[in-house]
Amino acid sequence: MIKLVELPCESAIRVPFGTLGRRSGGWVYLATTSSTSTLADAELADSDGLLVAVRPDGLLALGEESHTLIGWDATAVSLRVLDSVARLDLPGYDPGGLNRVIMHPVDEDRVLLETEVGVSLVDFGRGVVWAEIHDDLTARVDRVADGVVHVVTESALAELSLADGSYLGGKPHD
Repeated sequence: MIKLVELPCESAIRVPFGTLGRRSGGWVYLATTSSTSTLADAELADSDGLLVAVRPDGLLALGEESHTLIGWDATAVSLRVLDSVARLDLPGYDPGGLNRVIMHPVDEDRVLLETEVGVSLVDFGRGVVWAEIHDDLTARVDRVADGVVHVVTESALAELSLADGSYLGGKPHD
């Protein structure tokens, strides 16, 4: 089972395999029974939350405004950068809550990562499997069911294949 949590700066949480925490300056650390690893994300501001998906043997994490997808699994020795994720790049100021990171659990191995400008299927061990950039700030994932990602925008409903992110069809709103 995947658990989603938000981790503020200067805090820590217990995870099944140890303790995950944050320090100022973009530092993320993981202390397990056998080691402690740290990773610095220069884009992770102290005021940003770190959204974390945790399963019994791994984690994925992405900051509110960061491009850096962080991962760890039982085969890894330390926290590592899995991928860079497409994000809305505002020059220093978000005028109204446009930055968005939402993780939707798909199964025990994957989450659907929703950001301001697209969706990505992310595997705990491999990172981003596929990414679909839509550049529509009104787009929101409505649900994931039966191998289909249902996306709602201001003017339409769209469906993407969960397998590869391909466009399956859509229709305008009524």
